[in-house]
Amino acid sequence: RHSLYMLDSTVHFLPLLNGYSGFTPERHDRLFRELASFPSENGLIELEKLSVRYAVFHRSGYDEAGWKAVLTRVERFSDHLALRKTFDEGRIYELVFNR
Repeated sequence: RHSLYMLDSTVHFLPLLNGYSGFTPERHDRLFRELASFPSENGLIELEKLSVRYAVFHRSGYDEAGWKAVLTRVERFSDHLALRKTFDEGRIYELVFNR
C-alpha cells in the first residue's frame, strides 16, 4: 500500500514516514526497454510524445564499443539530435522535431 500512500500524499506534499514506492507504471518499463538502444526511430517518437527536450549521454555508461555505437546512431539521427554541449563525461543533445 506504500504506492497508494505516496500518490495520496500529493494532496498535501507533506513528508511521509513510509516514503517508499515500489509502483512502476507499465509505460515506464516499455519506454526504458525502447530507450536501451537510443537513439532509435521508435525512441524518438516516444520522447516526442512526452515533449522531452534534451538527451544526455554519459560516457561512463558505455565501454569503448558501446560508445562508438551510440555515436554512430546519433549520426544516423542527426536531423533530430542537435549537439549542444560536450564535456569529459559525455554529450548533451537537443531533440529537434518537425512540428
